[in-house]
Amino acid sequence: TGTAATAPAAKPAAAPTSMTAIDSLTAPIALYPDALIAQILQASVDFPGVQKFAGWMKANASLKGSALQDAAQAAGFAPPLVALAPFPQVVQMMVDKPDWTQGLGKAFAADKKAVLDSIQHLRAMAQAMGNLKTTEQQAVSTESTSAGQQVIVIQPANPQVIYVPVY
Repeated sequence: TGTAATAPAAKPAAAPTSMTAIDSLTAPIALYPDALIAQILQASVDFPGVQKFAGWMKANASLKGSALQDAAQAAGFAPPLVALAPFPQVVQMMVDKPDWTQGLGKAFAADKKAVLDSIQHLRAMAQAMGNLKTTEQQAVSTESTSAGQQVIVIQPANPQVIYVPVY
């Protein structure tokens, strides 16, 4: 007869390990510009900090642009959060989807390479389907890393304006 002792023990909540699980976490941001993804990934490892920052942004809604970033820095927020200040919709998405944000943060903390590989995998699929190309808002290019790996890079067409895609 089977007993609880013979059944596999339930694993504690951990970072996702399958590529499918990681793809589901990176899919909402995979087509964002690289610089924005970098800040989201770094910020996601501190969900309480993201929540605190979102509240601070609401309380300081009258501030815009560099004044907002300067005030966020003066308030002692981490650099990835300060960098996200011009993107209140991104910060709000992170707060509105706590399971997603925390899952992304755990995955990134556990295996940065797998997360970045997932983003490249999703970009390659989007590019193959014709859904990722250079537009007025963004420049899409393929570059070689120092290790010889091909990566798809997304940058703003105008460095002064970062376009956040909605999909």
